[in-house]
Formats: sequence, C-alpha cells, structure tokens
Amino acid sequence: MLFYVEQGVEFTNSYGDIYESFYDSMEKMFDQVAVECDRNIDLYQEFSSRLWKVVVEAEGTGWGFHESLADSYYSIEWIHEDGEDE
Repeated sequence: MLFYVEQGVEFTNSYGDIYESFYDSMEKMFDQVAVECDRNIDLYQEFSSRLWKVVVEAEGTGWGFHESLADSYYSIEWIHEDGEDE
C-alpha cells in the first residue's frame, strides 16, 4: 500500500497535477497505512522514514493532497510518543 502512494507521489511530481480522484485514491491508501502503523509499533518503525518521505515529497501538490497525507501521518500515536514530530 505504501509503495502505491510512493509511486503516485513520484508520478505527480514528475508530470504535474492530476485529477482529484487520483489524489483521493492515494489519500485513502495512505490513511490505511497510517491506521495499520498506529496499531503496530513494529510496522511503524519499519516504515517511519518512508511515511515521512511521502509527506515531504507531496508538498506543493494540488487538491489538498499534502495536507491530507500530513493529517494521516500525524494521526499515528507512535510519532508523538517518540518525540518525532517533524
């Protein structure tokens, strides 16, 4: 699921703004990843740097995409407990 979002962010950064449903699909997928990482600290630790990289690389994209990814990212409890608010 995370790979799907990573590829979508790379695609939009390479080719420019896409249609809203493209972003909606990736937002939903990233939110699912965040929920799973929130449930399992081992999963979060394995993917934490990739999760943050997706949020950073989505900055400047359209349709509120970056903001939605950031909201999902910061919903992960482990980020706040580890003091990793970036």
